[in-house]
Amino acid sequence: MAIFFGKRPSAKPLGAALTGAGLVLILGIVIFSCSSDTTVSPTDQRDWYYDYEFADNPRLTAAPRQVVILDIAPGPAQSPHDGIPYQYTTGGGYLYAIPFDDPFIVRADILDRSGVLLTTVERGDGGVYLDMAPGDYTIKVYHDGSQVPEAGTAAFIYQQQSPATELETLSTAGELIPHPYPAFVALRFSGGAHDGKYLAIDTKGIWNEDLKLEYIKVLRAASPDDQGSLFAEKNHLFALKPDPDGKDCAEDDYPTFAGVYKPYSWVAEDAGEFFESYMYYCHWDAEWALSCPQSQDNPFDFAKGYAPMPIFRKAAYTFNFPVQDMGDGTFAIWPMQFAYETCSAIYAAENSYVYFTARSTSAQPDHFKIDPGFRFYRDGSQINQNSLQAGEVALYEEENYTGTAVVLSQGFAYPSLVPLAQVKSVAFGLYTDTTVSFYSDAAHQDLIQTVGVNMPGNLNIDGSKLGCIKVFDSRKVLIKSKSCPYCNLAGVSLSDLNLDNADLTHANLMNAHMTQCSLKKADLSHALLHNAQMGNSNLSGASLLNASLNANSHLNLAAADLSNAYLQNVNCKGADLGGVSFLNASFHTNAIGYNQDGCAQDDDAPPFTKNCSSAEGANITAADFSGVYAAGTDFSTATGKGVNFSDAVLTGALFKGAHLDWDVNTGNSTVFNNAFLDGANFSDATVEGAHFKSAYVDLGTDISGFIAFFTIPLSHTQFKGFDNTYGNTPCVKFTYSAATSLPGNTDSSNICPDGSNGPCSEAVWQDPLTPRDQSEWRNSRGSTQPQWCNKIDLFW
Repeated sequence: MAIFFGKRPSAKPLGAALTGAGLVLILGIVIFSCSSDTTVSPTDQRDWYYDYEFADNPRLTAAPRQVVILDIAPGPAQSPHDGIPYQYTTGGGYLYAIPFDDPFIVRADILDRSGVLLTTVERGDGGVYLDMAPGDYTIKVYHDGSQVPEAGTAAFIYQQQSPATELETLSTAGELIPHPYPAFVALRFSGGAHDGKYLAIDTKGIWNEDLKLEYIKVLRAASPDDQGSLFAEKNHLFALKPDPDGKDCAEDDYPTFAGVYKPYSWVAEDAGEFFESYMYYCHWDAEWALSCPQSQDNPFDFAKGYAPMPIFRKAAYTFNFPVQDMGDGTFAIWPMQFAYETCSAIYAAENSYVYFTARSTSAQPDHFKIDPGFRFYRDGSQINQNSLQAGEVALYEEENYTGTAVVLSQGFAYPSLVPLAQVKSVAFGLYTDTTVSFYSDAAHQDLIQTVGVNMPGNLNIDGSKLGCIKVFDSRKVLIKSKSCPYCNLAGVSLSDLNLDNADLTHANLMNAHMTQCSLKKADLSHALLHNAQMGNSNLSGASLLNASLNANSHLNLAAADLSNAYLQNVNCKGADLGGVSFLNASFHTNAIGYNQDGCAQDDDAPPFTKNCSSAEGANITAADFSGVYAAGTDFSTATGKGVNFSDAVLTGALFKGAHLDWDVNTGNSTVFNNAFLDGANFSDATVEGAHFKSAYVDLGTDISGFIAFFTIPLSHTQFKGFDNTYGNTPCVKFTYSAATSLPGNTDSSNICPDGSNGPCSEAVWQDPLTPRDQSEWRNSRGSTQPQWCNKIDLFW
């Protein structure tokens, strides 16, 4: 854990190691400790370790106070490190965090001694607090190898001893104003009588002796729950454009400002109105006039009763916002005034309207924060979608990412803060794990729609009917609840997790890392799985109904990888499996549930099948099923060009009505070389250009019965949760219902089992070039159990 429980480590070995390697000190996971734990390592009194020392000595553990140096090497994104074992001899509260600007470390998992995930912390999420009991734990770090230089670098897990309150705060106006023009933001009062309210523009009548009744736009404090109209009209949105040429206040006794900004209002920008101040007369007893606040107790000398008030009006020249950084994440606004009126910070009086502190001997300046939850754009094309970060989502009023738009980074119980007439398109950044849900009530009960994938259209959410908007971290929700339908999990690492029975219907899992993941009985129906890495995962009984696992050229994503995965009784009906790798996977029907008529949906638990694996009606073009164990799998009506079934076990598989032809675009043929086709059904299938060299069939001449035995290779048993009760290479028995139903339309474009060109005669079908007993699969056909098969795994 790049654990910094306080100050940066200063031990000489660390400095020497960095200097010798020519590396830069990188802050990885920073863990701010709230405990008084000063325990040393139970193994060693040293102050630091290298990560490789734990691999060399499995008995070695670190204490929280000890620094662990991680070797960071270039490689793919979300590159994992071996878990670092820790022993907490004293309990306490810990805040685990990764600095938001860390260039390499992206995530860390904290696990207990049994490997159960306690929490995940990600870069920039503010950290996760845990009350740690004494015991053994593991911290597993992930870094973005694509950003690491060729020479590599280092990261640290270290403990910070200073309390979190002593950490550095925002110190420059550039950090205080993170979203420059043309983005519009909301300014929220921080402290004082109007704490939590927003600065907004209101239209009021002001009595002026010269102009009589004048309606002007003035500033005030407003709450979205009691001033809905102001927010519906976007009166609370301001753009702060940096103005390096702007002048600060001239008086020597005013502060030096960190930044000068020119203000714009959403409602005044088009009218050419700019921020300034003006001296308006107020009558204490006028019913229709804007009352002077009682705190306005120091009126200007020559016009008693005049109250200086910030307003928006058309002007030949513009004014600035000098901004004072208060050092605690807040800032004060000092509007410029006329030459005869001094510059002064503003405050909101009793009636919520904004006046100048210079006219008061009792009022204090108001402090403001920029609401970090949203930023508005007049034109959605101004948003760079690729720059959207984790936790952000862009909502557009028009289709194709156009019209007024807002970028959200948190949910809102008051949709009036983010007023949109409607939502017609939604966009996320590349591979973020952020999802947005729309509700018609504030209690998150009446769901309108959840969106977790870019949608340029086919969306029409009425803004007037929104009760709340929820923006959430999909991965954390999934781990906690195992339910995240429609969620955005693109690019997220789910490797090694137990997601059995998870609801991931319609989820966006593009580019997700899911190796060694347990997904038994998980529902991934309609999910987007382009380039999902699912090797060695266990999907037994799962549903991939109508899921998309194919390559996506638009996003430059390859097809999913399911090599060495376990897919017993998995439903891939209607799925797009184009180009998917099932190399050495087990995509098969349980021998007990085999049905020669194909798979059937389980009426009690749709969309799962009844003990059967199905790719019925699926697109399997260019899919790699080489070496797959697919006994009894239903490929009926599947469409596949250039499919590779070489060395596959397809005993009892159904290809009824399937199109298994050569690919005119690539020239690749569908290949069944060395495949076991005992009891396979090719009735009404087309196999133009297909190769069957050394394929093995059963034409029913063997009276010993339709039974086959196989030894499952070691490459097929490395998946998550494999039960080695019957050994690491178990023997399995599969009983099929009938002899092979051969393709009836072979011609000269086909290669027959004996290596000759078709048409393939019955005799040729029974004369494979490589005899059955020389197959790479250890096998036997007939009812007699072979000697090498001592125990049969009846549940495979």
